[in-house]
Amino acid sequence: MTLEEGYGFALKALVKTMETTTPSAKKIELVSVNFNMAEEIQGVNISEERIKELLKANGLTVAEEVKDQ
Repeated sequence: MTLEEGYGFALKALVKTMETTTPSAKKIELVSVNFNMAEEIQGVNISEERIKELLKANGLTVAEEVKDQ
């Protein structure tokens, strides 16, 4: 499984457990935990924009976000 497939799998599972039919990237936090070049554990927060891309790429409906005026 690639990292991209893992992100998709995690999002599908998360969206399925959410109490909404239109997930919003603002309500989702994703962190990738891996080893860096020095073989130390590293956590990387996935940006809101990247989460939006992953939601769309995995066929998950994305809520339209209303901008404050």
